[in-house]
Amino acid sequence: MRSCFPWLLITTLFAGAPASPILGQEPMTADPGQEEPLRIFLDCWRCDMDHFRREVAFVSYVRDRMDAQVHVLVTSQETGAGGNEYTFNFIGLREFAGRDDTLAVASRPDDTDDETREDLVRVFKLGLVPFLAASEVGRGLDVTYRGPRGEAAVEHVDDPWDLWVFNLRVGGEVEGESLENSSAFDGSFSTNRTTEDLKMDFRASGEWDRRTIDFEEEGK
Repeated sequence: MRSCFPWLLITTLFAGAPASPILGQEPMTADPGQEEPLRIFLDCWRCDMDHFRREVAFVSYVRDRMDAQVHVLVTSQETGAGGNEYTFNFIGLREFAGRDDTLAVASRPDDTDDETREDLVRVFKLGLVPFLAASEVGRGLDVTYRGPRGEAAVEHVDDPWDLWVFNLRVGGEVEGESLENSSAFDGSFSTNRTTEDLKMDFRASGEWDRRTIDFEEEGK
């Protein structure tokens, strides 16, 4: 079942952080006077590692857990609805020892691969915040809220009709022959107004018919 709490999109505004190394390389060496990026050991065999490195480039990915400051273990299992639930375990190491957290996200059966990847990256960023908040990178982090997927933004619109809706319909028919002609007209009018507290509906209709026949005098 998909988690229903509002998603928080953690974005980074810090442009000076060095790019993360390719997974499998040694941790990057920070420039003198510059704080070293947070070292992450991402343990997720079903994740798109290249996508994670592109989208979360303000940390350093290491190949050895012993070199990491945070071990991120990602596990998954199928849900009854046909999707997958991914559980992120953030395990603090070294100076973060004892600081652990767990976050989960569930995909729907109709989710695309891109939607699933974005959900995983979003939860990954969210879980890193406590470890980054007091760092140089943390000073460039911001929090942006976006409603649950598919939620339409509510926009106030000025309505000069004050929620009243009017409907008018008019119809007619005219027929004519040498000795007979007829005409008919009909119409209807309705108006309604619906608010959270009250619903009003008024309707009116009418019709008019006329038929004329000329009788010739016998013998003419």
